[in-house]
Amino acid sequence: MRTGCEKATKVVSAFLCALALVARAEDKAGGQLAVLDGRHRAAGKAYVEPVGALLGGRKSDVTRDRLPAIRMVYVPGGEFVMGSPEREAGHTKAESPAHRVKISPFWMGECEVTREVYDAWYARWNEVRAQAGRDPSRRGQSAEEEAGLKEPAPAYDDPGRGRSGDTPIAGVTPWAAQEFCRWLTLRTGRVYRLPTEAEWEYACRAGSTTAWHFGDDAKDLAEYAWYKGNAKELMPVGRRRPNRWGLYDMYGNVAEWTLDGWSEDYSELVRGDKPLVDAWVRRRGGMTNYFLGVCRGGDIHAAATDMRSAAREKRDARGEATEDAPQWWDTREGRTTGFRVVSPVKPSEDGKERSLSAWDAKGGR
Repeated sequence: MRTGCEKATKVVSAFLCALALVARAEDKAGGQLAVLDGRHRAAGKAYVEPVGALLGGRKSDVTRDRLPAIRMVYVPGGEFVMGSPEREAGHTKAESPAHRVKISPFWMGECEVTREVYDAWYARWNEVRAQAGRDPSRRGQSAEEEAGLKEPAPAYDDPGRGRSGDTPIAGVTPWAAQEFCRWLTLRTGRVYRLPTEAEWEYACRAGSTTAWHFGDDAKDLAEYAWYKGNAKELMPVGRRRPNRWGLYDMYGNVAEWTLDGWSEDYSELVRGDKPLVDAWVRRRGGMTNYFLGVCRGGDIHAAATDMRSAAREKRDARGEATEDAPQWWDTREGRTTGFRVVSPVKPSEDGKERSLSAWDAKGGR
């Protein structure tokens, strides 16, 4: 009997090893070899955050892409010139003055957060409600409620209703996006948040200095983006070519929220010829309207020059909300705003990244 068990154990072990090798081989992103989940992540490597497993799914299902997951790509730290020169076609004042920024390493979502992944959050809240209904003593005792997280709005308020699960979530406010990040942080123990403008542009450029990460010729854009020139509706993520760091859909499909509030230009950030130390410096003096957020990357309605790496777009961060009651969804027709998440290699020591909320009705971030 022992011999049979030993043989069975060896067979199972060999199978699991083979499965792991296949999963690792399939998870290459920008030349990075991915680990299976965030618990074992390491600088320099991509990893998969198994969102579906947070709802009780099996890890083997996650590695085989049968449950919602977020693939995270490693973005190395460094310095770059943020903004664009006046000679660049499509340049606007909002992209000036160009200035150097120092970036700390982080991981970024390979694609925009999809409907499937976002819906996992709503499913978790349904689970919390069900548990509270079965056991009154659990009422109000969930980790989400103790952390002060807000319950996601009902799905019928979602303007993207009816779209497939592999399309990006669309129509969310930055407040809703950051609540998702806070939930993911709570559930994994790893800090997740929206990227700053500087982090987004740095990751998009992937070392390039041209108008787009692939060059200066707009005729090649259709290979990398869904936009006004080749799409009339939201498309599945990851179907266009990635940039050199393995990030997909940095241009087009949905415009992506960042942490920053709108400023008319970068003049308040530039101090002499020294680089701005890291992207985690909050912009205050140059912010003209706190309730105007900054989106990057353009959407399916954008022209090519409006989705250059340096292009900035201001959008009303409130959606249809009042100042005292932020809403989850912006239901205005044609609204195509989504987001992707980042996770810093070394979160800020003051804990601000862990507790950060993109919306504060009293003002300030």
